[in-house]
Amino acid sequence: MKTMRTSTAEGVRGGFGGAIDRIVRTRLDALEVVRIRGSVALDVSEVQLALGCVGETPECLGQVAQQLDVQVLLLPNLDRAGDELILSVAVFRASDGDLSRVVRRASGSDAETQLLDAVDGLLRELFGLPPAEEEEPGL
Repeated sequence: MKTMRTSTAEGVRGGFGGAIDRIVRTRLDALEVVRIRGSVALDVSEVQLALGCVGETPECLGQVAQQLDVQVLLLPNLDRAGDELILSVAVFRASDGDLSRVVRRASGSDAETQLLDAVDGLLRELFGLPPAEEEEPGL
């Protein structure tokens, strides 16, 4: 599997996409659900442009996976809607053309922190894993 660089929309603080990339990679390694063969220094739209295809269709993402020589792509995206910050992460499986996506939203002055804290749960949901067991206070 390869992770694409987080796509960021206008209004998202510069550099926050890189923070998301690092947290996603760290959490994926810890969850051991896929073997990561690296990250791509481009976001998916840049790779699609180079290939001459557009959109998150199975055909286009299949071309991207083939070009990168992987069976699974991870596609993180950050967007802003008003005062809300939105993180969506999609996983594309080339073997069957399946595209799954999970979304988390946060608002307020600590929206970035909220999203960083939500990455583990987001990835667990995306890969069908149970929620993390919470430690009891005082342990």
